[in-house]
Amino acid sequence: MTAEELRKYVTSLGIPRGQISDYLGVDYRTMSRWLSGASPIPRMLEIIVKANAIKVKTTSKIVKSKVLDS
Repeated sequence: MTAEELRKYVTSLGIPRGQISDYLGVDYRTMSRWLSGASPIPRMLEIIVKANAIKVKTTSKIVKSKVLDS
């Protein structure tokens, strides 16, 4: 995962970066280094992000289909 991919994902959540870093249990500066590309993004974070992205996409498809069916 690249810093650009992580930035896009973080931005899409609409949650302040400080809250995301708190949720992940890392210092805000660590998150900033990942987002800037100054530090490599841990593989485990990539797995978490991709798993969560799939969940979000799946949920939005379900919600859209239910709204359209109403």
